[in-house]
Amino acid sequence: MSVAPFVDELILCDSGSTDRTKEIAFSFQKNVPHFQWLDREWNDNFADARNFAASKARYNWILFVDGDEWLDSSAFTNIQRAIGQDKTLCFSLTQRNYTLNQETEMARELTTEVVEELPLPIRNRSEKIFFIENWMERLYRRDSGIAYEGPIHESLLPSVSRLGLSHERLPVILHHFGRLKKDIGDKYFYYLELTRKKLKEQPENPAAWVEICMTLLELKEFDSAFDFAVRATAKFRDQPEIFKVSFQAALRKDQWQIAENWIRHYLSFYPGDAYSMSQLTTALLYQGKFRDVISISQEVLKADPENFVVHVNCATIFFEMKDWKSASRHISTGLRLRPKDKFLNDALSKLPTEFQIR
Repeated sequence: MSVAPFVDELILCDSGSTDRTKEIAFSFQKNVPHFQWLDREWNDNFADARNFAASKARYNWILFVDGDEWLDSSAFTNIQRAIGQDKTLCFSLTQRNYTLNQETEMARELTTEVVEELPLPIRNRSEKIFFIENWMERLYRRDSGIAYEGPIHESLLPSVSRLGLSHERLPVILHHFGRLKKDIGDKYFYYLELTRKKLKEQPENPAAWVEICMTLLELKEFDSAFDFAVRATAKFRDQPEIFKVSFQAALRKDQWQIAENWIRHYLSFYPGDAYSMSQLTTALLYQGKFRDVISISQEVLKADPENFVVHVNCATIFFEMKDWKSASRHISTGLRLRPKDKFLNDALSKLPTEFQIR
């Protein structure tokens, strides 16, 4: 329990666990000034569960950490600083999602230094572990009127916006291990059921469209994800997150020109965004627009020198151009990031011998 040594109160809300959750939870009771165990019947609504737990809190600031998450040991200096001021009442933390799938978008390999900070079950795993990151709103002031909304992919931001309050991103890491579970596929099928229900109830809510596309992509239902993306982009031209998930669906369907159009539309909201620009290089590469790929890649690598996607795309182009020195440089960097990548290892073996340098 990564938070127990640092909090004034620990509230654990259980929605029907059948393992040793309760026994383990009560073992932390002696480590906190106040402890509450809550039993609540599950109603297919994540926001309701969070808001119920928050309603039982007695202190000013609420921090949510899920059962499959671990708060980084360095977090509390930043958290103490955040709750010591009155200007910002809601903060997002970085959720670092661990996975065994190195093909996942923007996955980076877990380093030895980070592993040492994690719980023993993770440190003792023999497989290579990768991670991706996203922001999650998990810290907020209890008496501010802020509450979670949405049965799935619940968020504090709608109520923050409606109340006219400020929100910031806090440099704090939540290590999330849920994607390492063997039954993760079952979880995504359950999420799909909830997202379909949410979309039916809230067809004008762009978040519902984003969530169903994201879930379909996780399930590798690329045809369905792309169909939803086509409908969503026509319906919500002013919603950048719609276009972000949609261009991912288009790339999975090899719809390169459509992906390019959707990425450029997203970039009209967030110019210079490294992730979307790296994906743009892929869409352009498969259309044969090599000069554009190289130009954009140079921009991306200034901001993100270890962008794996860009290094792969540049290696492909320079290989085709027989610029062996440049191809070798990008292949070597890519293999340093992902040593077992089959495409890059094959490309390396086909370079002239004098350029086969890792």
